[in-house]
Amino acid sequence: MPAQDGLATLKIDRSRGRSRSIAGKLILLAVLVVLVALAVTFAPKLAETYFGVEVSVAPVTYMETGKGELSAAGYIVADRVSVVAFKRQPAS
Repeated sequence: MPAQDGLATLKIDRSRGRSRSIAGKLILLAVLVVLVALAVTFAPKLAETYFGVEVSVAPVTYMETGKGELSAAGYIVADRVSVVAFKRQPAS
């Protein structure tokens, strides 16, 4: 038997259908919902332990600063200089 005759007899069986059954799709959906629920539940706790920063609270203390006033001396220097001019149009 030649190779071409053997290849001519090969066919793809399309009678079984392409997609999964509805039960298979529901199982896949249920697994995805459970995975998302687990991620939502445990992700913040894992992130807190992984990225957690130790915080300590210091007590509030009041310091006596005395009486005084704040004063400053100096001058202001502009970063940019702008020139504004008026040009009069001759009367016609």
